[in-house]
Amino acid sequence: MPNHEIITSGFQGGSEGNILSEMTLYAKEPNAPYKEFWFGYFRKKTEDPLVALNQIKSDLIEIKTQYWAMSRASTSDPWNYDTSNPKINMGDLVSVRYVGSIDKNFTWEVDDNIIEPQYSPPNPKYFEFEEEEDYIPIYLELPTYLISDYEGEIGLFIDDECYGAKGIVGDIVQINAYIIGLDFDEQDVEFRYYDYNNRVGEVSLESYQVYNQDLKKYEIKNLNLKEKRDFYRVSFKDKTDDIFIPEKTALLGNYPNPFNPSTTISFDVAQQENVQLSIYNIKGQLVKTLVNEPKEAGRHNATWNGDDERSSQVSSGIYFYRLKTETKTEVKKMLLMK
Repeated sequence: MPNHEIITSGFQGGSEGNILSEMTLYAKEPNAPYKEFWFGYFRKKTEDPLVALNQIKSDLIEIKTQYWAMSRASTSDPWNYDTSNPKINMGDLVSVRYVGSIDKNFTWEVDDNIIEPQYSPPNPKYFEFEEEEDYIPIYLELPTYLISDYEGEIGLFIDDECYGAKGIVGDIVQINAYIIGLDFDEQDVEFRYYDYNNRVGEVSLESYQVYNQDLKKYEIKNLNLKEKRDFYRVSFKDKTDDIFIPEKTALLGNYPNPFNPSTTISFDVAQQENVQLSIYNIKGQLVKTLVNEPKEAGRHNATWNGDDERSSQVSSGIYFYRLKTETKTEVKKMLLMK
């Protein structure tokens, strides 16, 4: 079985864990892509990383702990992360990559009065590998049949040796690839799936596409770890034929929640129909309409930047978002924190 304890010596946890004190991110050098900092998290509450790091998240391109990461190529790109929605637990060391050109101070934005269970990553049970002090995140987009029909885990193999694995809890799985400092003369990258219920056992997932971060599109090619990327995105979905068709129209929720300054609302549409997605304040007054147009069957996302129809920023508080179609109306609530 894999050993999930790693050495964390050498990383700065901060004075007294920086419970309430202000911490500093120093500006990156002019020609550097980013500057990396480690901070200790010793608040009592398990917290969403984009909430805890709200004051600086707009200038970050990576948030990372021992077990999970959130990555993006630039501050204008959306975050990549595991569907398990990772959280920061008390005692975690959190690494951030800062792209700001000025020094910036911040404190953890956490409500210690709200108690939540600690986040437990979906650790693998079958594939064995050696953990190292650091890893490269690989985000895998899985086809519907692996999520709905089976229960298991997926692993990264190079020349028949496992370098990381993760249990499957949703359509995006993050594998921690322990490949830093390794050189592969002729790499044979392979992804393997293991079914816990032994209906299919261990199988190789051979057909996939790799996301080109420069061209911002998926390409049919093998994963090339010699590129030395900070993270990789791989999809096992056929981007032209394997279109996810949900069984019913539904408002799925928003992430992050609470949020500041923006959040993404996800919804499913079972058949092509006109969709209206609107934001309302606690008085029931319309704040902004995000979507009002026909949508094809499938899963869709809409981002709200905390503004109204005039593009003015609204105040902190509880807001409601309503999905209305020809066949369904559904409402959920969210919290904007400033």
